[in-house]
Amino acid sequence: MNETNDLNKSSILLLVRLSKIGNRRKVSSGMIEVDADKEAITVGKLLLDCKELAAIGTLDGAIRNWIYLRSLPSGVLKEGVYRLPLELVDEVDRGLNNFSEQRRDLIDTFLAVYPAKAEEARVRLRALYDPRDYPPAEQIRGSFDFQWRYLSLDVPQNISSLLIEEERKKAVQDLAAEMDEIRLALRTAFADLVSHASAALTTGQDGKPKVFRDSLVSNMEQFFRYFDARNLTGDDELADLVQRARDVMQGVTPGVLRSDMDLRHMVQRTMSEVKNEIDANVLLKPVRRFSLAPEPALAK
Repeated sequence: MNETNDLNKSSILLLVRLSKIGNRRKVSSGMIEVDADKEAITVGKLLLDCKELAAIGTLDGAIRNWIYLRSLPSGVLKEGVYRLPLELVDEVDRGLNNFSEQRRDLIDTFLAVYPAKAEEARVRLRALYDPRDYPPAEQIRGSFDFQWRYLSLDVPQNISSLLIEEERKKAVQDLAAEMDEIRLALRTAFADLVSHASAALTTGQDGKPKVFRDSLVSNMEQFFRYFDARNLTGDDELADLVQRARDVMQGVTPGVLRSDMDLRHMVQRTMSEVKNEIDANVLLKPVRRFSLAPEPALAK
């Protein structure tokens, strides 16, 4: 079985572009009055004190994290490129369209307050205010972008057979490195989850159960939900460990985990055993950066 071919057949690359206006500018050294070498000092200014703009940045972070939880973890692919299991494409596309609508609403809300916030900045920044930092609202709108497209790595058939073979060899090498990284990243992510659970469910030095957040359970539920779709490298060893953890967490809620000490001890013991086993399988190794160059133009 050719694993790299299987990976290409069972997944697709998702290219995402998220952009917005920057909200900081460097202050010219001529504007700095300090008893020090000005070349050794860097000072920046906040252009807009604006919660509406901050909300867009918060959503962008949520979008990236949402995609990451549904894609194959890989440090090989460059930023903005995700390898997505085919069975999750429809779910992800619906989600991205919903996010796109949310983002447009936030941009409209920000642009509605933008003129007033720019005027506030003029008063707040005084001598550091530069009108060139505050273009018209419609120009600002054009600085926001959210586009995505799906890209298959199948080699086109309308080129020479020699070039096709050369490209296939390159693809095999790059995908081999990517698959190693995917395996390692999934194992590391799972190891972090079970390590945290194992430690959080023990008792403190005072003999009382440690306090843990509800996210301990919800983060594991998220991992379990998408693991099978993300395990495109066929990591059976990891799958067995994930199933052990999934079984012991079946139907467990944060409230029950806090109140039922017997269950808590059983979950902690299982997580500790799983952690010890997976620690032996997580091998850190250097990986190559997989690049898509030249990058195709983004369009939905």
